Order: sequence, then structure tokens, then C-alpha cells
Amino acid sequence: MANGRCYLCGQSLDFFDENNQCIHWLLWPKGIKKRQLKKLFENGNIGYFRADSFVRWLASTEKLVGNINNLIEESSKSRKIECTVKYKNFEWSFSCAQSDFLGHKEKSFGNFPHYHLSITINGKSVISFSDFHIPFSNEDFFLFDATKSGYMKHVRTHDAGLQEIIDNVSPERIIDTVRSTDDPQKAVWRIQTFLEAPKGKTISGNKIAELIKESKNTGVPLARLVRKLGCKQRTVIFPCESTPKLFMRKKRKR
Repeated sequence: MANGRCYLCGQSLDFFDENNQCIHWLLWPKGIKKRQLKKLFENGNIGYFRADSFVRWLASTEKLVGNINNLIEESSKSRKIECTVKYKNFEWSFSCAQSDFLGHKEKSFGNFPHYHLSITINGKSVISFSDFHIPFSNEDFFLFDATKSGYMKHVRTHDAGLQEIIDNVSPERIIDTVRSTDDPQKAVWRIQTFLEAPKGKTISGNKIAELIKESKNTGVPLARLVRKLGCKQRTVIFPCESTPKLFMRKKRKR
């Protein structure tokens, strides 16, 4: 993708030919219409895992982890899948409720296992959740079943999001590996540290000022440097402000 060409079809990322389907259509090349994107996903031609991994990979080329919001605490409890991925001026959001995964048997539409997709460009919606009921592919069902049975673990590497880091990396490890930045767009985490002086002692304001200066000069986060003070500390790690907001489907009114 570095040269502006798709690594799958070899064409420019702006290239669109209705007769040559490619997953890079998710980048909404000039000339594409909703019906053509729908055709790309018909009959499970391209499954959820491939589409999700593709946009996550794009997001990771711009900023690791921080462009992928799949935080469980922000999602609806009724959702099997809920994730928003940001890359440049694009945002893709995937959503699948338990009822979507089973299929709406009582309805004439969406009566098969499916998920929903939203695409926005420059904050403007080009595909909304209600436009498509996208079928899962055979590959998707295999991955769901294999993961659930315990025979296989689906490990995110190049396309890990915030939730994968929280699940697999300790807070101490995060603090030991991150670097400080003054650019909020490059940041992934917002770290706050609270210090408590030992009983009967105080914490030197001059020493804290020196550590703040050292952090700015070296990029070593203050949460790591304050360990030198030998006092109790409590550090809280949040996703940074530039993390894309989880775009959620609204409940339909009856």
C-alpha cells in the first residue's frame, strides 16, 4: 500500500472496475456505488474476518492500536461484534447483535447469519448500518467455531486493537514500553499517576519538576520515572482523546 497500489490486485487504490472485485473497494474508489459494494459481499465472497483485518491493517500503518476501538466496556452487551476503525479520513464500523448472528427468522430480510457495516468519509456517511445485511462466509464460520471450541486461538498481531492490548498486556508492560509524545494524534494512551509519600515524609516538588523535564527530554513516561522517588504510586491508563469513538447502531423504534 505504500506506493498507493493494492497488494492484492496490483491496481491503484483509486481504481474501480465493476468486473474486477477487490477488497480495496472499502476505500470507496471513485465511481463506486452502494449496490456494487453490496455485490462484493454477496454470497460470502469476502467474509467479515477478511474485511475487518484489512481495515485494521490499514489503520495500523498510520498508528498502532490507537486507531482501532473495540473496547468491550464501551460496546453494547447485546453485540457479538462492535468495532470502529479509523484510517486517515475514513472510519469503518462493524456491528453484529446476537439476533443478527442467528438470523432474523421471522423476517423476510436478514433471515440468515449476518453483520452490518458503516463507512464514513470526512465525517459523512456513505454506507449506513441499515443499508446491508452482509452474510458471513464459510471461512468466518470456521474461525468462529474453531475459536469457540478451543482448537484454535485467533491472535491479533499486526491488527491488534485496544481490547487485545488490554486483554494480553499488563499495565506495567505498557508503561515500560510506551514513549511520551506532545502530539495528541500520535498518542495511544493517556496515563495519570498519583503519588503518596511514605508516612511522615513529603515528596520534593523540585524532584518532580526534574522528572517532568527528564520525561520531556527523553520521551520516557513520567509514570516510569517517578519510580525513582521510592514512594507509593497508582497509575491509571486510559485510551487517548484521538481514539475513534465507537460508532454504535441505534435501536429501531417499534
